[in-house]
Amino acid sequence: MAKACNEFTGGIVLVSHDFRLIRQVAEEIWEVKDQKVEKLDMSIEEYKKMLADENADAVTLAASRARV
Repeated sequence: MAKACNEFTGGIVLVSHDFRLIRQVAEEIWEVKDQKVEKLDMSIEEYKKMLADENADAVTLAASRARV
């Protein structure tokens, strides 16, 4: 699939959870979140780390609230 995407001369909107595929074909990363669309100025690896950090923060917050 990555080869076909890279050889295609038109535009593609790729929606995927497959970070390997995204890494192979994406030239731009756009995030759809909270009814907004934003172009991100980062690599897919940086985006993946950002998501992991946000998830860790949410887990920590939930755990602290559960102890109250």
